[in-house]
Amino acid sequence: MKAMKTVIVHHLEVHDGGTGVVLRNAVVEHPPVFKARDGAVRFDSSFGEKDMKNGRFLVEGNFWFGDAPITILEVDLSYHARGCPCLRVQAEVFVNDDRAFAGPGDAVLVPPVTVDTSCLLRVAAVFRPPVPEWYAYQCDHGIYEVVVQYSDVRAQGPQALREFFQYKGDRVLTPTHHAGEVPRLSDRELALWLQRGNLSPEEHAEFKSYPPSTRYLAASRDGGALVPEHVATKLRGLLHHANVSDVLLELEQDQKGEA
Repeated sequence: MKAMKTVIVHHLEVHDGGTGVVLRNAVVEHPPVFKARDGAVRFDSSFGEKDMKNGRFLVEGNFWFGDAPITILEVDLSYHARGCPCLRVQAEVFVNDDRAFAGPGDAVLVPPVTVDTSCLLRVAAVFRPPVPEWYAYQCDHGIYEVVVQYSDVRAQGPQALREFFQYKGDRVLTPTHHAGEVPRLSDRELALWLQRGNLSPEEHAEFKSYPPSTRYLAASRDGGALVPEHVATKLRGLLHHANVSDVLLELEQDQKGEA
């Protein structure tokens, strides 16, 4: 018997202030096929910004989706460099070579597209690095995060699949299960700062409530929109702490011990 795959099911609820979407996990016996064909991260003459700080670059991906009649409601592509989400500037979505969406910001199919069997989804998006001080080329070999919302006659209600793929170069995408590791302020690093007395138990609990990428970005750029200012200030202090070399050395030793 085949293992069933967990997908995200969107349940629509009506609230006083309008309509909201609630996410919960559910098991579907026959999820549609979803796999990568190939992809590319381009720093070529399209923009000529490979060696520029905060330079633009192009991310492309081709994915096989579906194995029965299905309606595609939305396709969303994120790209993570060194564990952090890059800033998407513009996106295009193609279904079997027919352009279904083009515009700034989110990649959303309007109107929905119905296909009789499997189709080729092609998504192309322009990004900037997650940290303005990074050069575009520092975002190579990142991780794709693709979310497809769809309606399937085999299951009730709209659903969504989320998949991660590591870009290996030479158009190769390899399935993975996460968005990658951040350069600094990981859960393990916070635990070391706690052990050294640089974080109180209360601070440690508060800081760990934020995703690692949020912590790192809040400390690396203006964190006001990501975390409260007192959190961003403390995180920046840890990022540039006088004893940071000792902490990084201990982290490196831990990683070697786990390898």
